[in-house]
Amino acid sequence: MSEQESTSHSSAVDPTVAAFLEGRCLSLRAAVTLVERSSLDGTVWRQWEELRDIAVGKMQRGELAAAERQQWGRVAIRAVERKRESSVEVKVAVAEEARVRAYLMCQFGPSDIESFRDPAALLSLVVKNIGMDREEIAREACNWMDLPREGILELRRVKNMLTPLKEVSESLKDGNPLWREVESWASLVSKLP
Repeated sequence: MSEQESTSHSSAVDPTVAAFLEGRCLSLRAAVTLVERSSLDGTVWRQWEELRDIAVGKMQRGELAAAERQQWGRVAIRAVERKRESSVEVKVAVAEEARVRAYLMCQFGPSDIESFRDPAALLSLVVKNIGMDREEIAREACNWMDLPREGILELRRVKNMLTPLKEVSESLKDGNPLWREVESWASLVSKLP
């Protein structure tokens, strides 16, 4: 083997990764493979954002089969998780993930079996990452105009995390025991900047 062949062989990139990094069209199978890899050296948050954007677009395409749309939703959620691992602000990433999960629940119904459509999992994800309890948020929301810029921005991030709960709340009204808790958190949205 020549030195040139050796160099090109050692730096060969998986075709799935290469297609994504070069911006070529991505199949569902390739997208699933991509987000499940344990390490993609050199993949930065912008590339995960691009994959999330593609996946969300496919998830929202009504002409695709429901199962395929849900799979694209899973890809979007995993891309957001990977983006968060690449140092994106946690509350921003959680808000993005919550929006995808809420969309899937509103379109395909809540599910205790499918974690990406589980209202309890969504509520847990949001509440765990807010960093404040309901009473603290309500107190700060009353005087948000008096807060420094960073405090207002923090409350805005919280609002972005809570807004998807408001969408899901409607689908839980019919007897779901989580409805009251989801609704109590969602009711804060209108009070936040």
